[in-house]
Amino acid sequence: MSSFGSETSFQSLITLCQDPSLKGYQGAWREFLRRYKQRIYQIVFYRCDSWQSPRVKTQLKDIVNDIVSLVFKDLPKSIKNYREVSKEKIFLLWLTTICNRAVSFYFKDRYIDIISNYQIDDYPEIVGDLPLDNRWELFELITDVLTRDSSHKRNVQRDLVIFLLYTIGNFKEEEIKKHHCFKEIGPRVVEVTVSRKRKILKENLN
Repeated sequence: MSSFGSETSFQSLITLCQDPSLKGYQGAWREFLRRYKQRIYQIVFYRCDSWQSPRVKTQLKDIVNDIVSLVFKDLPKSIKNYREVSKEKIFLLWLTTICNRAVSFYFKDRYIDIISNYQIDDYPEIVGDLPLDNRWELFELITDVLTRDSSHKRNVQRDLVIFLLYTIGNFKEEEIKKHHCFKEIGPRVVEVTVSRKRKILKENLN
């Protein structure tokens, strides 16, 4: 049996973890977990702890453990496509992304039906029928996905507010444009923003 420890290079470790046919695959994963398990837990905990939903706050430990388990389950498949095997710093950024996506996917399963199958104009009524905890979580899920999206870096916060006002707050386009914060926006900004943000949600959560 191959032995692994702190002397095993990062490149050797990741290379072995990527190929189950290689001798030492199981040992490599044991060493991987020894090195990175705590980091994975901390990333997931930090992300979940930032949510303000009462349910998340009261069940934080259980939710974090559930998500960490999902990360561990998915890692053997995900890591096969990782290419920067010589640079651990880049790997840690990749690992953070994997953990962050796991948090989003954990919560999205509860609300994907609303995001994918209902028209924008139906959102206020659907959301209004949800229990308070679920409304909190849906709001935070939408905020989380849209603020992390990198496809449109300009006016991120402005566009997020417009989307939330229109979809969850049930503000009409004319009402939004009357607010002093949005008086300078163009004639189709609200329409385009809402459409684009819904598309981003569907792409990230499907």
